[in-house]
Amino acid sequence: MKSSTKLIILLSLTILIFLGNTTVVFSQKNTDQKQELKTPPKFLNFNESDRVSLQNSTQLFKDIFDPSEKTSFISINQEEDKLGYIHSKNQQYYNNIKVEFGTVTLHSINGMVASISSEFYKIVDLSTEPTISNIQAFNKAVSHTGAKTYLWEEEDESNEIGYSKPEGELLIVPVFEGRTAVMKLAYKFDIYATDPIYRADVYIDAQTGAFILENKKIHHNDIPASGASLYNGNVSFTADDTSGPYRLRQTADGNGIETYDMNNGSSYSNASDITSGSSVFNDPTGVQAHYGAEQTHKYFSGNHGRNSYDNTGTTIKSYVSYGSNYVNAFWNGSVMTYGDGDGVNYGPLVSLDIVGHEITHGVTEYAANLVYSYESGALNESFSDIFGEAIEQYATGSNDWLMGDQIGAGGSGGALRSMSDPNAKGDPDTYLGDNWYSGSGDNGGVHYNSGVQNFWFYLLTEGGNGTNDNGDSYTVSSLGMDKAGAIAYRNLSIYLGANSQYIDARTGAIQAAIDLYGADSAEEIATTNAWYAVGVGGAYGAPAEYCNSASTNINDEYISRVQLGTIDNSSGAQFYSDFTNQSTNLMEGQSYTITVTPTWTGQSFSEGYAVWIDYNDDQDFNDAGELVWSKAASTNTPNSGTFTVPSETAVTAVRIRVSMKYNGIPAACETFNYGEVEDYTVNLVGSVIDTQAPSAPTNLTASNVTQTTVDLSWDASNDNVAVTSYDVYQGANLLENVTGTSIQVTGLTAETAYSFTVYARDGATNTSDASNTENVTTLSNPDTEAPSAPTNLTASNITQTTVDLSWDASNDNVAVTSYDVYQGANLLENVTGTSIQVTGLTAETAYSFTVYARDGATNTSDASNTENVTTLSSGGGDSTVLNEGFFESGWDGWVDGGSDAYRYRGSRAYEGSYAIRLRDNTNSSVMTLSNINVSSYNNINIEFYFYARSMENGEDFWVQYYDGSSWNTIATYTSGTDFSNNDFYNASVNISSADYNFPSNSQFRFRCDASGNNDQIYIDQVTITGNSGFSPLTTYINSLGRDINNILGNEGNEIDYESDFLLYPNPAKSNISIKLTTESNYITYHIFNMIGKEVLSGVLENETIKVDSLQAGIYFMKIDDGEEQMIQRFIKE
Repeated sequence: MKSSTKLIILLSLTILIFLGNTTVVFSQKNTDQKQELKTPPKFLNFNESDRVSLQNSTQLFKDIFDPSEKTSFISINQEEDKLGYIHSKNQQYYNNIKVEFGTVTLHSINGMVASISSEFYKIVDLSTEPTISNIQAFNKAVSHTGAKTYLWEEEDESNEIGYSKPEGELLIVPVFEGRTAVMKLAYKFDIYATDPIYRADVYIDAQTGAFILENKKIHHNDIPASGASLYNGNVSFTADDTSGPYRLRQTADGNGIETYDMNNGSSYSNASDITSGSSVFNDPTGVQAHYGAEQTHKYFSGNHGRNSYDNTGTTIKSYVSYGSNYVNAFWNGSVMTYGDGDGVNYGPLVSLDIVGHEITHGVTEYAANLVYSYESGALNESFSDIFGEAIEQYATGSNDWLMGDQIGAGGSGGALRSMSDPNAKGDPDTYLGDNWYSGSGDNGGVHYNSGVQNFWFYLLTEGGNGTNDNGDSYTVSSLGMDKAGAIAYRNLSIYLGANSQYIDARTGAIQAAIDLYGADSAEEIATTNAWYAVGVGGAYGAPAEYCNSASTNINDEYISRVQLGTIDNSSGAQFYSDFTNQSTNLMEGQSYTITVTPTWTGQSFSEGYAVWIDYNDDQDFNDAGELVWSKAASTNTPNSGTFTVPSETAVTAVRIRVSMKYNGIPAACETFNYGEVEDYTVNLVGSVIDTQAPSAPTNLTASNVTQTTVDLSWDASNDNVAVTSYDVYQGANLLENVTGTSIQVTGLTAETAYSFTVYARDGATNTSDASNTENVTTLSNPDTEAPSAPTNLTASNITQTTVDLSWDASNDNVAVTSYDVYQGANLLENVTGTSIQVTGLTAETAYSFTVYARDGATNTSDASNTENVTTLSSGGGDSTVLNEGFFESGWDGWVDGGSDAYRYRGSRAYEGSYAIRLRDNTNSSVMTLSNINVSSYNNINIEFYFYARSMENGEDFWVQYYDGSSWNTIATYTSGTDFSNNDFYNASVNISSADYNFPSNSQFRFRCDASGNNDQIYIDQVTITGNSGFSPLTTYINSLGRDINNILGNEGNEIDYESDFLLYPNPAKSNISIKLTTESNYITYHIFNMIGKEVLSGVLENETIKVDSLQAGIYFMKIDDGEEQMIQRFIKE
């Protein structure tokens, strides 16, 4: 074991310390989380043909991570890099509680997921109910710290660095190698003490109050050595020149670089600006720190497009001359702080590589958040060394590959680490090789074992050849600092996570090289060979080999028996055992049980287990599904787990790895302290492929519909093997996969239309056709508030037998649905609009009318004002209807004038479905009624309804009368004066025998006087009446307020109402069928009532729409096929 007395001066941003500085011995009385867990690989790269849409990320999470029902993901960050990749980072939650360090990042390009990197923690059953309060936990955290004073007690000091007293965050702490044995619910507190100085995230068990771990942000080490400080001579940098002297501040980089002098004190609020009367500064320590911070920002910005350590431009603040003879420097999570050294062996700790190293810890925290422990901590420390050297070369044009050599020059200090020759400083240059530190000191060897990646980066930059500690000969081509730095930065910022190991760093670096320079490029080859040189993975192009895994101690426990199929092997204690000469057959699609029996030489300890099978025979265990079983640490014996062999395996002999590790679940390529690893062979045997899909589910039925829920049930499907589950869809979205034939759908919205379908699936993932579609409209919330009373009820256009009534609309908390019109005490009619024509009255008779408003819950308003009406006198004569034209079955006696007259079917008909359309101003723009005998009448009344479309202002149409010898225009209606487009009108024209000749062969006609074919008038419900009396009949024109575009909310975007689809039956009772000429595969429908409220909508399926939920009345149907919108009117009986 390597000595743990080596002195460390380069400090860290994130350090996990458990139970002070003592070695941890985990209690065997811990409550283990006994569960079988299948952990996905940390990095997955998809072939281009296998990529899926980023929009399907929810299903992708389910397929890869198989999360429990209580597990969820929330997007926390999305960035696009200069290669066009979008990196979408998601935070893991369990039962709405954050899982510390648990993240999943999707790397996509052109909307397709290219790869996934993750720190996902499988949680099956963990209590998330704390039994102590955050205040109790805070007191435990303070007690653990044991400081005399705290920063929150000094308001000015706290404000200076943006700190406040912690309230505590409830979260889940996952399992980490050598640190935590089981997952814990915890409170997290950011504790900042000032005497002694200390800052860390302290985690307290939320159920027991016990201390779990601390995540230090400030770390102290004194260096008993000699030397004097060295600087970079005269340097150029940026300051400011406000109204006072020049200051070491600037805003040219990000939101700025600022440097302050603490004057050998410890108060940030008392720190002062470093000033100069000119642009030449004479404070070497301040200049050196300011220059180093500025060059660090410029390096990351210019080379990697990163804006400050957090990539959001945060100001980098540096404080020099901290304390007295303080031989240290630290990053406290907010600012950089530098001591002046002891003045004998060490000078101010502000050299370029130290400044770059420490600020890079901030970059690492915000990029990958590598936990400062064991291998992930060694990577954390190494990245700071890597970019410390890169920044030194960037600023000065050269670097020496020695970390921290300048601060001790001339004294007993000197370099702390050598990246070009780690062995020279007692550090390893080969993974698990000579000088590899396997103890728990130095947080698991974070400074010692950083030498492996340091040497990798040196070889990648400079090139080299040799033989490593494994006896492997290597040759690495030089890429230079820029390319090597780009690969290292992309790996850190994109592919690594909190608990990444060296094998993950290799995978991410190779992928970064491929991203930047292409597959099979010289850069990918050099990156791969550099990792081979340091003992991580094989050389480029060499046959793949299984990674090594073993324990280092078998004195207390080992695997004594493994049982799987025909394998039943008992063995003694070994660090690693190669039993690949023993094999068993495994068939695709079949389930198997493996049993592992431990043996303890004395006391029983908790052991964790994991089993992998290399299903695709690619010489690793990294692929999804290859971890077939795992079990959290316990003292149980024996231990069994069941797994199912997937289809499409390599169908050959492959390796199976069985691993047992003390107090934690092992990783496939891990070297650990206690336990054993054994490898065997399994022969994968193919199965008959099932390609037959189940039959479609039938009789999908909804029941128990409420405002927010509905019960769905269906008849089971059949399959040649077996139906395994059903996919339930709500519209086009997968709602849930269930194994039964019923489900209760929750979370719906009241008074909303939904459609549901069901698909059957079998074990081979074959999917059936869809079931029938079940359309459901949820109930409305109970409404007990009545509308306001209608106002301004007014009568107009009074004749002998009719009167028009209109009123101002009522208001309602939900919506007014209709109006009850009363004649005296009798209900006359229920209408949806705010007007009605009352017919069937008696001449010269008094009537009274009132109106009540109703809403959808049948609440009724108070009465409107009463309107009293007396019909006109009949004049002593008789009235006779001479002609009625409704045009539903033909022209009703009227004659087609030619090409500019057309019997139209559609929503511009006032009643029914048909009207006569006139356009342009030609001789054919007419409709004519001939041979009407009017000789016995004194007055003739022509009453009709019309609709105008695209008539320009000033264009008109006429009503004309033929008196036996010539045509006379008896009425002219002008656009912009008498009517507007897109509205229905009712008009009446009267002529008298005193003014015109009334022959036995009179004629009537309507004529359009427009300017083009698109200028159109629609004539409907024409009634010609002869009256033998002498009372004058009424001539009028009234708007009916039925502008369809306004009713349907389409102002400024007029819809085509031509008959592009067939709607039947009309009127309808329960179902309406739709026939269209369009070939669109996605057609929506929307149904509106006469006041413009949308009452039903959905996707058109099977050309049928259920309307039995609608009240009786007139409605508009809008059909949208994605290219145009079409309208027809229909009646619901």
